[in-house]
Amino acid sequence: TALLFDDYELLDVYGPMELLAGCTVMPIRESKGKLRITFLSATESKTAKPRDGVLTMTDASLADASPADVLFVPGGLGTRALQHDAAFISRLGELARSACVVLTVCTGSLLLAATKLLDGLKATTNKGAFDEIASQYPSVQWQRSARWCVDGKFYTSSGVAAGTDLAHFFLRELFGTKVAKMASTFAEYQYSEDPENDPFAAPQKSFALKNATGKTLRLVFVAYDQFEMLDSFGPLEMFAVANRLLVRQGERPCFEVMSLAEDAVTKSFGGPYFRMDQTLSSVATSSEKIDLLLLPGGIGTIREIHNPVFREAIGKLVSRSERVMTVCTGSAIVASCGLLDGRKATTNKLAFDLMSLYGPKVHWIPSARWVADGPFYTSSGVSAGTDLSLVLLREMFGSDLADATARQAEYQWDLADDGTSDPFSHTIPKQTWGQVIFTRVQKAVASFVFCFGFALGYKMQITRHLI
Repeated sequence: TALLFDDYELLDVYGPMELLAGCTVMPIRESKGKLRITFLSATESKTAKPRDGVLTMTDASLADASPADVLFVPGGLGTRALQHDAAFISRLGELARSACVVLTVCTGSLLLAATKLLDGLKATTNKGAFDEIASQYPSVQWQRSARWCVDGKFYTSSGVAAGTDLAHFFLRELFGTKVAKMASTFAEYQYSEDPENDPFAAPQKSFALKNATGKTLRLVFVAYDQFEMLDSFGPLEMFAVANRLLVRQGERPCFEVMSLAEDAVTKSFGGPYFRMDQTLSSVATSSEKIDLLLLPGGIGTIREIHNPVFREAIGKLVSRSERVMTVCTGSAIVASCGLLDGRKATTNKLAFDLMSLYGPKVHWIPSARWVADGPFYTSSGVSAGTDLSLVLLREMFGSDLADATARQAEYQWDLADDGTSDPFSHTIPKQTWGQVIFTRVQKAVASFVFCFGFALGYKMQITRHLI
């Protein structure tokens, strides 16, 4: 059970949830179907608005929540007010006491400390807020150097991106090394294995940051049924952090974000429903310029490749966009529209052979973590999109802002990243005759089913209850 509240931090939640959701559908008996993820809101509204992102719809509220085997508490600016909300802290304490395991990310440990359940125990938290939190709750044995920390049933991680490392470790503890490694491979995530070595524990260098463009650019995020969480919210987290860093120094934020989808309320894969800012039909006739278009991947990609409404909308949006960023299988949607013909691109490695069939005139680069060709920026699977978002910040606003953003989010990234070497390229299925035939049959069956269904007027949504 994941507890959400207003002003929660995007990557605190959707990095770990990406791994947890993925492991439940992997073809391994140790984990398949053994985790059911539900989302709680702190208020009766059954909604939560992240600090920078789309409104999240939850399954239940904290007040009527059932006991959970695993309780997950993220951080974010919202923790600062909630630590003083007596009713909230009391109810959180009840759920935490009854849970078998409690996971916190970033300043989520601040809320847990407020329940007094961490008194006398080891824990860690966001390094940028470490001294502040340690002084507020001195009875906790705060571990400055830890990337994550385990004491009894309490698992606490450092800031933001560190939560994904904690999730990998938790899966290894719960289901074994094989499951944890496969979950991280599915997400193309390079995890840290050393809980005692947080590269962000030392004081970080300060930057004099400038918005080199002198203006706030327009970013449009397009979602669809069963889109991938980390494909979307990894990049959006980095752009949001960059905005905050600039505003703190009196500069204009780099992006204003608008979210779009075919339906106003849209379901992520393995995660919650989200209420988008606008629908695709409401902006179909607009001619307003888009500075950056963000299109994630996900299981829903197959539907959208065959969805005439979505394809037409993507074509119009691309024509208005200065830059187009795709993550994971999102590149296959753009390729299927012929928009990448003659260009270099990459895509999810485990689905590389199938996705590349949707762009037969594209120069697919199997070894690349990300590829830039003209206005198109395509990344490999899932977490590679977070790397690409930092690359775009570096290109559009300068190296200092990109570096400062990665450090603020406690995300391990190489400032000199050129995208040419993807550590997951070896996971591309070997092209045996059997694999080639299987992939082409997959494509033919999907094309028949979806095209026939759309022609008959059916909505053809992917099953909403895969997890």
